[in-house]
Amino acid sequence: MGISLARRLAWHAYRTPLANAVKRTKQLTAREEMRHRKSLLEGLPLNGRIEAAVNTLKQDGFVRLDELVDPSILNDLKNEVDSARAKEADAASSAFGAHKAKLWSHAIDSAMVDGQLPAGSAFARAAMQPAIVSVLARTLGMVPRLDYVTVTESKPMLSKPSYSQLWHRDYDDTRVLKYFIYLSDVEGVEDGPFTFLPAPVSDKIGFSLKSHRSDTDLPAHVNLERDKFQITGPQFSCFAVETSRCLHMGSRVHPGHGRLMYTATFFAPPRLYPEPVKPFFLPNGGEKDVERAMLFA
Repeated sequence: MGISLARRLAWHAYRTPLANAVKRTKQLTAREEMRHRKSLLEGLPLNGRIEAAVNTLKQDGFVRLDELVDPSILNDLKNEVDSARAKEADAASSAFGAHKAKLWSHAIDSAMVDGQLPAGSAFARAAMQPAIVSVLARTLGMVPRLDYVTVTESKPMLSKPSYSQLWHRDYDDTRVLKYFIYLSDVEGVEDGPFTFLPAPVSDKIGFSLKSHRSDTDLPAHVNLERDKFQITGPQFSCFAVETSRCLHMGSRVHPGHGRLMYTATFFAPPRLYPEPVKPFFLPNGGEKDVERAMLFA
């Protein structure tokens, strides 16, 4: 009970400015790891496109990454997802298949070995493309950890917006970068595009005890018609957002539409929360130091 209560208190505390103080304290005890991760930046690719992407992500809290992605990895990812979805087709009447908006956790689970995701899986490789990692790492100032990956299907809303369909920031850590890949066409508002308030707008919206807010709960100075940005594009559109900084929402899918999206979540160590069971493993032993640092093996 004591541990459970402590975890609940930490969960609430880390959604307040107190998290920054805790993070700074943890950084003092992890200086060697941080120096190592910063030194690994030298081994990452750097060119004009990557540098421009870093500057945009730092300024706006968002950047399109379509031109930096390896198309072959995207195809491998889509094939692996399609294969997992085909296995689930026979279970369409189950609670998993019938739920209005459910993580495709089975798609991830099907690639796991003893509860861990192999680094060679397309689910992991999609998040470890050198150019993408370079953008994220240079934005955070060090090689980050890859916290987890998911593939989610968003189905039509059957009621009022809730959870991720409401405006919120992410609190996985004090700074969180998420890398997204649309695995279906998201051409208009009907498809439930990822929607956010760019960093300069979000920065003016202070801390709130209410972690998820409806459109009408936002401050009066926010004009959604003017300020919000909706990310649309065809299948394999790729982008990154600093979701701990930018208020965002999505998955407000209209009837007759849907959205399938891959998400990889990154943060700068040391971890704010206690270490979980490692979700990834490196089966071959020949991976680079950067990959090992990302997967905290």
